[in-house]
Amino acid sequence: MVIITTVTSNNERNRNLTGSKAREFLKKPDVFVLDVRTDFEFMTGSLEGARLIPVDQLQNQLDKLPQKKDTPILVYCAHGVRSIYAKTILENFGYTEVFNLTGGLAEFLRNGD
Repeated sequence: MVIITTVTSNNERNRNLTGSKAREFLKKPDVFVLDVRTDFEFMTGSLEGARLIPVDQLQNQLDKLPQKKDTPILVYCAHGVRSIYAKTILENFGYTEVFNLTGGLAEFLRNGD
């Protein structure tokens, strides 16, 4: 059993991106886009280039993530709750550049902010 603790930093606020900020972030060439929704949700649509690892499987599928722990990762789910949990998991496993899509895919598609 892995115990998850919350990692916080002075720039935590900068690690939560609104839709418009996420659109800019996604223009970077090396961003890994991680969808932590269910298989069914993923089949209904996803961000371009997103890799699916449902949040409840994330700890067992870390080998599917970039080897470099400083790779920028944008994590998202449907409404921004599961992605916060996933972000914490990734940070606890040493990933240093993890960003959460605030409001999830729903907000991103609705208006980008």
